[in-house]
Amino acid sequence: MKATTLAGLVSGTAIAALSLFCGGGSPASQPTTTTPAAPPVRNYQATASVGDFLTITVDSVAHTIAYTNVTNGEMGTVSYTVGSDGAYNITTPNGHMLKAYEIPGLALVANMDNTGPTQNTTSLVTAILKAPISLNWLQNKKFNYMQFRTNDGGMEVGSVSIDGAGSVYHQGYWPFGDLITAWGQSGGTNSSSPFQHGSFDASQFTPDAGGNYLTLNEGGTNGTDTIFATQGGFFVVDMGNGSMVGVPQAASSAFDATFAGTYRALCYNKLDAIAGGNNPEGGTGRVDGYSLALSAGGGLTVQDANGATVVSTSLQPVASTSYLQGTGKMTDTCPGLFTYRVLPSGTNTMQQDVFLTFLNGGAILFCSFSYDTAQPSGMNTQPHYSYFYGVALKQ
Repeated sequence: MKATTLAGLVSGTAIAALSLFCGGGSPASQPTTTTPAAPPVRNYQATASVGDFLTITVDSVAHTIAYTNVTNGEMGTVSYTVGSDGAYNITTPNGHMLKAYEIPGLALVANMDNTGPTQNTTSLVTAILKAPISLNWLQNKKFNYMQFRTNDGGMEVGSVSIDGAGSVYHQGYWPFGDLITAWGQSGGTNSSSPFQHGSFDASQFTPDAGGNYLTLNEGGTNGTDTIFATQGGFFVVDMGNGSMVGVPQAASSAFDATFAGTYRALCYNKLDAIAGGNNPEGGTGRVDGYSLALSAGGGLTVQDANGATVVSTSLQPVASTSYLQGTGKMTDTCPGLFTYRVLPSGTNTMQQDVFLTFLNGGAILFCSFSYDTAQPSGMNTQPHYSYFYGVALKQ
């Protein structure tokens, strides 16, 4: 773990990776939560994978979405129609929200451009219906987390907990760390292990006077993190270099058939990214749409926007994966977090890790990291890799 605070949760070819899309373990039972009936006007707090913090208001009577990017000053109001697939298709010209899906009163996921500090980056925006938050709300709970960003391998997964005395413990897996470790690289952002462990004192959190969020000053170039709670019992962190979502750990790793169904997803893809060392990560990201079908037995089928099947697999809990669990790896079984790994075989030289977790109310978080094991490697060579992450909402 590179740092002792939430920034420490961040450790820092192409078509083949995309065609594998997402698979993972079987969804496990989550703690029971109650989502209130959604009002016609819904106010969300949101985080973009480039690190922007936004507020979003959906007016389902007027069919408008108003947004303010608090980080970079971009704002606007767009009109939308609801497509046959449940998508909010934006009809206002020159709007910078391009497409969205919503579970009213729980979450909204959107494809937006003009994000980032220079208002020129496409990113995935994850919005949640806000709820009061305090340190007491977080204490004596365990969460699995996923982090989405646009650098250093794009994603990370793991667990975080706060005990009754206010100590925060975290551990996680950073697939990009596996790649650079295999290459024997060290120094700078490449000094971290793929398996991360650490702790810090929760007294470093500063509560908002209105009880709407907590902040954590990371210092230096890391900036300030904003932590907010959701109506669904999970939490979201807007960070200087991306977004993190914490989901309550499940009671067990057993498959819960109630998560079966059809989902629509927006997914941020960066294909053939190039590690930047002390420079920005190379590569151009884009946001694509997918449909997911999850069977009662844990089978996953994914289709792209053209209706082509790109994944057909069975899901597996992280708790049963020997390459993630054990001494020197992750010691938390992370019930409710699932994965699958594709290893090189025959003429296929790609390796891929994919992770999923499930939110009560009807949402899936997913992420993937992959790279070509046959690419030239060395201390002075920056590796190429691909990643994606996204949110799928139940239809």
